[in-house]
Amino acid sequence: MRFRRILAYGFGALALLAVAGTLALRMQTREGKSFLADLVSRAASSPDMKVDIGAFEDPLSAHPLLRDISIADRDGPYLKIDQIALDWSPSALFSLRLDIEKLAIGAIDIARLPAPAQATTTKPKSGGGFALPDLPIRIRLGRLALETLSLGAPVLGTAAQFTATGEAALDKGAHLALDIRRLDAPGAITAKADVATGGQKITLALTAQEPEGGAIARLAALPGLPPVDISLTGEGTLDDFAAHLAAKAGEKIDAEGAARIIHKDAARRLDFDMGVRVASLLPPAAAPLFEGVTQLAGAATLRDDGALEGDVAIRSRSDNTPRPLDLSIALKGVPKDERISATLSGTLAAPALSAPALEKLLGERLTLGGAVASLPGGGLRFDGLELRGAHLSAKIDGAAMREALDVGAKVSIADLKPADPRLAGRAEISVKATGSADKPNADFEALLEGAHLDGHAIQKLALHGAARDLTGALTATATLDGAIDGAPARGKLNARKDAGWTIDNLDLSVGRAALHGALTLDAQNLASGRLSLAAPDLDDLSALTLRKLSGALKADIILDAAQGAQNISIDAQGARIRAADTTIEKLSAKLSGHDLLRRPALDGNIAVDALHVGGKTISKARLTATPAGAATALDLTVDAEGFAIASRAALTPGEKTRLDIKTLSAQRAGKRIALAAPASVTLGGGAVELKGVALAVGAGRLDIDGTIGERLDLTARARSVPLSIASIADASLALEGALDAEARITGDKKAPSGDWKIKIAKLSAPQLRSNGLPPLDIDARGALAGARTSLDATIALGAGGRFAITGSAPIDAAGALDLKVKGEADAKLADTALSVNGQSLRGKANVDLRIAGSVSAPAIEGGVTLANGSFADPLNGVYLDHIDARLDGHGREIAITRLTALTKNGGQIAATGRIAVEPQAGMPGAIRIKAKNAQLVSSDLVSATADLDLDIGGPLARSPKVSGRVTLTTMEVNVPDRLPASFQAPRGAVHISPRAFAKEMLALEAKEKARAAKHSPFDATIDLTLAAPNRIFVRGRGIDAEFGGELKLNGTIQKPAVNGAFELRRGKLQLLTQRIDLTRGKLSFAGGLVPQLDFTAETTASDVTAKITVSGPASLPNFSFSSSPELPQDEVLSRLLFAKASGSLSAFQAVQLATALAQFSGAGTGVDAFEKMRKALGVDSLDLEAGGSSGPTVGASRYISDNISVGVRTGAKPEQTAVSVGVDVTKNVRVKGETKVDGKSSLGVGVEWEY
Repeated sequence: MRFRRILAYGFGALALLAVAGTLALRMQTREGKSFLADLVSRAASSPDMKVDIGAFEDPLSAHPLLRDISIADRDGPYLKIDQIALDWSPSALFSLRLDIEKLAIGAIDIARLPAPAQATTTKPKSGGGFALPDLPIRIRLGRLALETLSLGAPVLGTAAQFTATGEAALDKGAHLALDIRRLDAPGAITAKADVATGGQKITLALTAQEPEGGAIARLAALPGLPPVDISLTGEGTLDDFAAHLAAKAGEKIDAEGAARIIHKDAARRLDFDMGVRVASLLPPAAAPLFEGVTQLAGAATLRDDGALEGDVAIRSRSDNTPRPLDLSIALKGVPKDERISATLSGTLAAPALSAPALEKLLGERLTLGGAVASLPGGGLRFDGLELRGAHLSAKIDGAAMREALDVGAKVSIADLKPADPRLAGRAEISVKATGSADKPNADFEALLEGAHLDGHAIQKLALHGAARDLTGALTATATLDGAIDGAPARGKLNARKDAGWTIDNLDLSVGRAALHGALTLDAQNLASGRLSLAAPDLDDLSALTLRKLSGALKADIILDAAQGAQNISIDAQGARIRAADTTIEKLSAKLSGHDLLRRPALDGNIAVDALHVGGKTISKARLTATPAGAATALDLTVDAEGFAIASRAALTPGEKTRLDIKTLSAQRAGKRIALAAPASVTLGGGAVELKGVALAVGAGRLDIDGTIGERLDLTARARSVPLSIASIADASLALEGALDAEARITGDKKAPSGDWKIKIAKLSAPQLRSNGLPPLDIDARGALAGARTSLDATIALGAGGRFAITGSAPIDAAGALDLKVKGEADAKLADTALSVNGQSLRGKANVDLRIAGSVSAPAIEGGVTLANGSFADPLNGVYLDHIDARLDGHGREIAITRLTALTKNGGQIAATGRIAVEPQAGMPGAIRIKAKNAQLVSSDLVSATADLDLDIGGPLARSPKVSGRVTLTTMEVNVPDRLPASFQAPRGAVHISPRAFAKEMLALEAKEKARAAKHSPFDATIDLTLAAPNRIFVRGRGIDAEFGGELKLNGTIQKPAVNGAFELRRGKLQLLTQRIDLTRGKLSFAGGLVPQLDFTAETTASDVTAKITVSGPASLPNFSFSSSPELPQDEVLSRLLFAKASGSLSAFQAVQLATALAQFSGAGTGVDAFEKMRKALGVDSLDLEAGGSSGPTVGASRYISDNISVGVRTGAKPEQTAVSVGVDVTKNVRVKGETKVDGKSSLGVGVEWEY
């Protein structure tokens, strides 16, 4: 038997070899090769895919070759391969080995993705655990070489090319290596896997790296197409394998974690823990739940018998309590039997929705619970799946399978008030789905109980509905039953869908308001039927609309579709209608329309009286439509907001609808725009054709002809159009000037072409006039090409300047600018604006700029220079000369390259800095100002010289910060000899011929009043230190004092805060021939340049102790005299001057007393003679003493440095003549040395403290 079997096998093998040989010889012929290629093509094809092989060469050799392979679907070929070459060993098959030395693939070209395959009902086979396939043959692929893989733009969104190499083996173990690299851009994917015999050792490594816009990001549809970096590694055995994943896509998407699979006790257990950031991949409503890092952790056990159990936790990794997402999922079932259940429990933050009312009902936190299970054969079962919020809960129960649906959902709202304060009461919505997936049905019910809607009481309101065959021949019914404010609210509706829609028996009534009718919509969407609304009081409907309605409305609408034409008839009457901010005092409409969708014709009228909407009022509007042959005559009149608009036209339907306008006019405030002659407007084919449109605009004219649509063919011309006509739309524009313009525009509307020119003469606007700028003359022209226009313009500012603008600009504001601006302007242009404050500016500014970027974000290059300029502010005594400035543009930044000036005394001021061209951010920047020995103020009242070191930063046009130090080297405050301290002009007084000082004071007062009355959005923060060791002098009205010290200036320009004051160093008060030393003094500033005085001088005269107080602003100081014991001021002054009562004075002494009183009241007839003499001599101190026992003396001194002064004194006797030197050691200590003419010397130390 055994021999026979071997013999039979031997003869069988010989027969097979004979057949194989015969076939091999046959396949070598041309016909054989073609037959085999066709055979393989048909074998590889399917109903959804056709494979075509051009040639199959040497199929039974060691080097077979396939050529010209294409794969097509129902839309045609989508994949082509030029050739596949195989280098293998056929003889190895006899030893049960598939040994392929090399598989070389030439070029694969995938033009697009294949069309979706026809749906199949193939049931997937369930499998058990993982194991290597037990093949009866060993496999080795020595080398895989794919030369080029080209993907068309439809595949990834952009064209891409790849190459790939690899190798593989499958014996008792397995080995795989693959390397894919992109050819037309950076990017690579490498993979390597090794499995030892029996799975005793497994290693896995996968890396992928691509820059922004790579293939992986495109395939995954990652937002923004970020760069991708993925690393996956694994090591272990089939019974204990661990893997680690680290993936990152840009700055917002990443994942990192580990997993481990262990086989033990007839089960495999998976443990995993991973942190992910995926918020940017999710819909906006869900993204906040996954903001930051979300942790996915859990364990699952799959027994060898197929049973699954597991627990998964999804939690936000956040320190906040509660977490945005805290969800647990318990899994249980048998996957191979398609039975898996998931029990959910947890909480989550309420998602951001586009429905504010629903967000309020949900609250801030939601609770999720219940179970979802898969069913054999496909389908889901819901067991108490519930989502509960603060005031709303939703619950789903039932099963959904293709053959049968039985799912119920219920939404309960305990109280509607949180959704809207106008609502209150309980609401409930229930939906029940039955039938099957192919023919679903639904029943629904909405119930409102114990409710109030915007103040209207609803005891109960129920809406019931039923729908059958939702996806097919739909039929539906709905009923409404209840009461609002005790009035019945009822309704019913029947609807069905066949070729179109039919609504039968529409009947809705709420109180006295009722809507009745029926409507049919056919397959061509043409409507037929009738709707009638009768509402004697619209307030009956307020509860349903959630807004207060009032008034009466009655309307009857009839629709028909006779002969395929959509016709309509409307008859409506209304009175005192009010809804929100819209009111209509009276409405009347009786209008019919025929064939509205093809050749519309109208007949009737509409009248509206006292329409108020959006804060605007239309007093009266009338529209009358009358048939006129094939056309409809339209008469329109409107009175609104001072406008009187009137028009007569005819509307002619057709393939294109034509509107023939006979008359059109608009008048307002004495301005008028009117149609100069009949014109026509034709609409059709997505375009508007204008013919003969000529508008008389004041004394000018505007002509427009042509076509406006996807393509343009337009001619426009404006002649002597007064710009003042703009006030017809907005009276505040107040423009002046005249416009002449021409334009011829053709081509595509997105990229038009043509020439244009504009000329504006004497353009003036309130902004120009308020800044004192002269009218502008503008002459501009250009040519449109593509999405840009060239520009060649000149702007003349009268005789004050001229600018030329050349280059090109985009039609779209987002496009790029390319402009050059050159010209010059006289600084005198600013005089009108500056003269309000008595200021003036001189010099010429030269401009040479290049502007790029966009309109909203311009980039500026070039510069602006000002040479030999000057600035004068006589009121504040500020004079700057030799102003030299240069500002350079550097893209989005302007640099103050140079800004220098000289002050009146030859001191220097210099500034440097930068300013960002960001108007929306307030032009942020940083400026540094430095000055040396600069005379900042030089007026009759105050003169000051200082060193500056200031920084100005932040948003310079809005709220900058000014900080730094001002060191006063010298300051002189002159107390005026005129105007009494109590001087204040009566309200309404007119100053006639005021003298120099009075003019100055009045101007300062007017300036302060104007500044206080005008609120400006600009305000600067101040952080300044004002320092002066000494040499701050206050003189006048007998005062001669020196101060020093330091003060801080904080707050803002509008609300400054001063901390500290300048303290008295030394000082005296001259009363005719008497000199009284000042015992206390402070000099402070409360805003502005005028200092505040606070001095006290005290001495003993005759039988009294006299005190003199000086207070108030230096411009209007107040002198007061007091004594102990208390005496009238004139008596105190008499004792100070003459050491006796005023009643004992001689006539000459009485005149001297009156002179002194005039001096301190400010009513003197001239300036202080001693002050004149001091200034004439050029000394810092001049002292006259006439009351001593040794006779009168005169002394003068001058500072030669910051703390050293020299002086000279002489008198009636030789021994009274001396030379002195004083040194200020500290603020309170002074050393003084003196040498007399007789050679005698003296040295003294003076110490002064206030107490």
